[in-house]
Amino acid sequence: MFLKKILLIFIVVIFMTSPFSVEAATTQRIATDTDGPGDEPLTIQQEDYTPTATRDLALQATTVTRWFNMPGATFLPHSSSVTWGYGGAGCLDPSTTGTWRAPLLLLDDAQITFVTFGYYNSAEAVGSTARLYRYTWDGDSIQVKSLTAPSGTSRTGYYYVSAIIDPPVTVDNWNNSYALVWDGSTTQDLCYMQVGYTLPFSAIYLPTVAK
Repeated sequence: MFLKKILLIFIVVIFMTSPFSVEAATTQRIATDTDGPGDEPLTIQQEDYTPTATRDLALQATTVTRWFNMPGATFLPHSSSVTWGYGGAGCLDPSTTGTWRAPLLLLDDAQITFVTFGYYNSAEAVGSTARLYRYTWDGDSIQVKSLTAPSGTSRTGYYYVSAIIDPPVTVDNWNNSYALVWDGSTTQDLCYMQVGYTLPFSAIYLPTVAK
């Protein structure tokens, strides 16, 4: 009986001093001792990755309309003999009639879907027309869209007219240049022309390079 007790004590001592028991004790300490910084138990978090949802979101982003807005005060006249003044709030106030132009600068393959013409009318203002033009490399000019603002007898103050371009116009900067054109009125101010467009998928998700 005495020998059995000695043998049992011997086995217990060996077990307590074995590498297995040391590792288990260390693991238990790390998992429970959170008194000091950095002693918190390690938790592995699994990221929620859903390729289908990501792809669908990217495709939806191609339908988001973006805007190119050119204030009237930045338009240039067709002739150096044309005179004008600043109408305030970014508006152009001509004192002689003429045609005014500004560049439309968009990325290749952008889809032009919308055009807006903003103007200011006084009570005596005569209506005017804004146009979106495409010029080809071989000298041809094509009117994409025109918008006519009513005279001051219809409304006074700051207003705008808009139009949808259907089907959309795809920007091709290799073969064309694009311009915003205004057939000026000496009594109506040009405040801005605005173009709505969507970008191709490749332009939305260009790679970012860190320097």
